[in-house]
Amino acid sequence: MESSDYVSYVANLRRIGSPEQTIRDIIVADICNLYSQEWKRKHLAAKPHYWDPEFGLGPIQSDELQHAAAQVQQILRDHVRQVLGVDLDQELEKFRAIGATQLGDEFLLSGLLSPEKAATAAQALDKHRAVRRSVENTGFLTAEGVGALKRSRENLRRDLRAFLSPEEITQVEYRCSAAAQEIRDKMAGFELTEQEFKKIFACRTHGEEQFEASAAQGKAGQPLSADEILKLAADTELSESAVKDAIGPERYAEYQRSQDGRYQHLKGVAAQNNLSPEWVRALYDSQRAVEESAKGIREDPGLSAEQKESMMQEAHRRSSEQVRLWLGDELARKLQPALTSPR
Repeated sequence: MESSDYVSYVANLRRIGSPEQTIRDIIVADICNLYSQEWKRKHLAAKPHYWDPEFGLGPIQSDELQHAAAQVQQILRDHVRQVLGVDLDQELEKFRAIGATQLGDEFLLSGLLSPEKAATAAQALDKHRAVRRSVENTGFLTAEGVGALKRSRENLRRDLRAFLSPEEITQVEYRCSAAAQEIRDKMAGFELTEQEFKKIFACRTHGEEQFEASAAQGKAGQPLSADEILKLAADTELSESAVKDAIGPERYAEYQRSQDGRYQHLKGVAAQNNLSPEWVRALYDSQRAVEESAKGIREDPGLSAEQKESMMQEAHRRSSEQVRLWLGDELARKLQPALTSPR
């Protein structure tokens, strides 16, 4: 029945009386799978680093990868319309193979391990995740549950040691562990270096071990109390102080900027107008200084409401004038929305 020629394949399905919707489901799923592999190939060609926030996600939010994804999607739309005469976007409610897909462990390990090792490692990781889901789905945490997670992680490492070197196991954890993904999620928008990632990962792993050791002391069969949960959460949390210790105060200041949506907006506008990163930081820090000044004015009990309003207006006027003198009228107007601070 199957044919590499989709037109012939569809004709064969229709000839034996397959329902039209069934034919669409079969063909769209098959074509989506084909082009999903093409998208993954383009993703891999971009070689995202495991310490990048986009690692493991599809599509990566870069101009190059977005363009590649758009190309693949258009080819896919054209192919489906040619074969079936239908609109792909309507059919993709069931099959979302391109764009929002989470790339699997086997694929993420393909640049590190041989295909055989990557497949075996992915199976071991799936088994560990099944244990984690089982524990989390109980709705409450017990010492037994934490113990099961600890044993599962130890079993995972034992399974990996059977065919991977210690360095390869570490690299697998950097790419595919829940701790690594937590770091990438937390540091989104910040250009973390490999060494910084490793330092934060070591801190996060240590916190997890503390969590397991503390939870193991709980009463057998009893859910942990609210206070115990809070304490354990604090032990295992990737805290701001841990991040600051890992990357240093100067880089931590950059990280804090990166978490502010206005800073990201300012970076985007600045990039479109060929403004250097140094200018972006200077403008943002200047605006933060204005905000701190405004906060001091608002909280000053010795000032009347009219005095506060007048002083804040003057502070914002001076800030806007400074930006205009730095950048000129036209660019200052473009950047002003990104620099506007809350009143």
